[in-house]
Amino acid sequence: MIHFELLSSNSIEELSREKTLYISDFRSLGESFEYEIESMWKYENLLPWITKKGFCTVNESSQNLLYPSNNSLRLLKCEQGKQPSISIIKRLKEKEHILSQINSIWTAVPHPEIDEIARKYNIQLNYKYSDFIVYNDKISVKKMMGELSPSWHQITDLKMLTEDFKSGKYIIKRSIGAGGYTTFLPNSKEIPQKLFSLFSNNNFSWYAEEIIDSIPMSIQCYKKDNTITVFGYSRQIMGNEVEFIGAEFLKLEALTNDKDLYNNITETFSRLSAFLSNYNGFFGIDFFYDSQKNFYFLEINARMTALTIPFLLHNLNITKTSKFFEDYEGDVSKVKFKITFDSKWETNDIII
Repeated sequence: MIHFELLSSNSIEELSREKTLYISDFRSLGESFEYEIESMWKYENLLPWITKKGFCTVNESSQNLLYPSNNSLRLLKCEQGKQPSISIIKRLKEKEHILSQINSIWTAVPHPEIDEIARKYNIQLNYKYSDFIVYNDKISVKKMMGELSPSWHQITDLKMLTEDFKSGKYIIKRSIGAGGYTTFLPNSKEIPQKLFSLFSNNNFSWYAEEIIDSIPMSIQCYKKDNTITVFGYSRQIMGNEVEFIGAEFLKLEALTNDKDLYNNITETFSRLSAFLSNYNGFFGIDFFYDSQKNFYFLEINARMTALTIPFLLHNLNITKTSKFFEDYEGDVSKVKFKITFDSKWETNDIII
């Protein structure tokens, strides 16, 4: 069953459990768990915006944020340290004491070390890393989408990678990844060293997708058992052509009133139905859609996305908001929501 509704965190029971440890760790989205990606720190401070009870990990940069007042939520401050590759669960102080007070862990994005803790202490976990790999395998999903997707093919060796990249016709993507971390446009004749290195590691599959001149869009969804609620619709704002840097919030009615778009979205859900049958939680779907009614499915991100919390806050209608920006460097004195702070680059993720 598909609903189109302005869902907020107040309506989601699993975000308000007294004996749950809430964790936001986005390290599974990077090139490698070993890479030192400083931006991973900022994502650790997201969940207090939407969690109401229980325990929630954050780092010291959380002191720069004005979370909603909630005396029922206990913030567990974990020092950032000097290595951004180290997971927040590994940096949690008084771990034994905290784990003795909970019966479940809710993670925004899975991490193998969270799996290990849940298994060791026999604690219920909402999302395992092994399942995350399955649900976010873009090649598997591409096969389900058929003609809804731009033309694409899997890259099987370095020769094919070289030919596809130098042709200028394709964007190169890894089967597992997010944003601009593992996406490469052919903006030069030589393969970037980063792409060559990642491809040579041979840990994941890669594919070439036809470059489409269209408008990047997305929807934000929440699945509970057999019900999917679409609670956000947006036009994405891109930087360097492949990096997501923000989004313009659009009204859900603009989607449901557009017969062609609505039919394509519902057909997308139909094709994903069996695949997502055992999945519960947040997810986003990225697609192209233009004024000529051309629709192209791009990918599903089966996890909390960069737009999940901005839309849940936008839907509260506490104050009128219109756009979300990541890594904003400007004046934030009049910003409506400063969602997280990047201590390395001194930038903010904001809603205006």
